[in-house]
Amino acid sequence: MKNNCIDDFLRMVPAFSEVSDQALNEIKTHLYKEHYPKGGIIFQQGDPVTALYIVEMGKIEIYKDDEEGKRLTMWFINPAEMFCVPTLIFGKAIASAEAVKDTLLYCLDKEHFDRILREFPEFSTGLLLCLSNRILSYSNSVDKIAFNSTVSRIAEILLTHKTADEEGNTVCLLSQTDITSLAGICRETVCRTLNKLKADHIISVKYRMIIIHDLQKLKALCKERGTYPLPCRERDG
Repeated sequence: MKNNCIDDFLRMVPAFSEVSDQALNEIKTHLYKEHYPKGGIIFQQGDPVTALYIVEMGKIEIYKDDEEGKRLTMWFINPAEMFCVPTLIFGKAIASAEAVKDTLLYCLDKEHFDRILREFPEFSTGLLLCLSNRILSYSNSVDKIAFNSTVSRIAEILLTHKTADEEGNTVCLLSQTDITSLAGICRETVCRTLNKLKADHIISVKYRMIIIHDLQKLKALCKERGTYPLPCRERDG
């Protein structure tokens, strides 16, 4: 990126949107890039992390897993979003980070991060906004797992990650593995739930794409608290 392009990109990052030009130039001076292929691990929970990361291109999954390998996706980091602010404060990663697709990251080492934070207090305001939004996102995730039925969790995931394809269809490009991690349930349950939504003509599945046919019914299911009938022996919500 040329300098003016870098400036435009950094201004898209919420934490940098209101900083002075002087602060932005200082940040820009110390940035460097790292590349991670799809499946590349940026860090794992408990690892020491000494840099702030900003996604230029690609997508990062932030997740936790247990000893049996069960994964819970906390959120995804998209272009022009930063991550690792809590990690820099606590010193160790509170979750793991993996590249969902080929990814380019801008990195800012902790020593420069700490100095810029001291010299340019307006940077703190942007970071607090970033942290507040992340805490809200985490709180919402906990609420959904604790109180919502399985189908409402999956319905909301489909709606949150919906997009339009070349033919104008409303689609979700997440895999069943992605949905499993985001919903915090087993893959078998995800499969059963998607099959029930297909049987009710709310969605259909084509190759690796979930096509949403009835947005209104899907939105209504987001409010359900365990009343939606699932064709299985037991329910997760």
